[in-house]
Amino acid sequence: SWDVFRKTKIELLRRGQKDFADAFFPEVPAARVFQPEPGCSEPTFQGSAADAMAMAATGLNLIAGWFGGRAADAQFSAVFAAPEATGVARPPLFFTLPADIVIATKHHELRVAPAVLKEVRGWIEQNRRRRSRTVETGGLLWGEWDDASRVVWVTDASGPPADSKHSAELFVCGQKGTAAENKSRQIFSRNATQYLGMWHTQPVSCPMPSDIDDQGMGALLACGPTAPTKHLLVIV
Repeated sequence: SWDVFRKTKIELLRRGQKDFADAFFPEVPAARVFQPEPGCSEPTFQGSAADAMAMAATGLNLIAGWFGGRAADAQFSAVFAAPEATGVARPPLFFTLPADIVIATKHHELRVAPAVLKEVRGWIEQNRRRRSRTVETGGLLWGEWDDASRVVWVTDASGPPADSKHSAELFVCGQKGTAAENKSRQIFSRNATQYLGMWHTQPVSCPMPSDIDDQGMGALLACGPTAPTKHLLVIV
């Protein structure tokens, strides 16, 4: 459920649904806490019994509709609001969320969005056209690292920074513009997407990290004002 909740947040922001995003994922926490405070078994709904029944019935119908013919492996969420004082009802927003590619590691589970592979393949094809099939390329990975749930969400990927170096022997990931891009992604996604690590290709050698990779990761870790404590490396 947390996985779907996080993806719904990102989709609301991508579609510019600011009112729903502010309601569920506010940029600044409320100055006054609603009493009683949200918690276990505490009523927090402000409205009549009829309001509560209408909201529950709408949600139940949306769930039933989802089971009526959507992809079995897809995740689904819907966001809806009660009719306002004008009596005009807003149609619900539906989100069909493709299932992630799940990779289990020793300590964490990687959940890679299908769009990440599509983006990486695009950059690899561009590199082949501009340089050669044997020349390495790479870029940055964006998402969220959650040690509490031991999940790493890889939500997006980007291409090589402008000062990167490509050759048949190595790829040195640059740093130009990376701090600004990280800040921009954090603000837009309200901290759901930020810098995770880097990806690069090794088309003619074994996919094992080299000393150059370690140095490049170290440089990226140290280039921002608040360096992350961990770094993800994906070799294609």
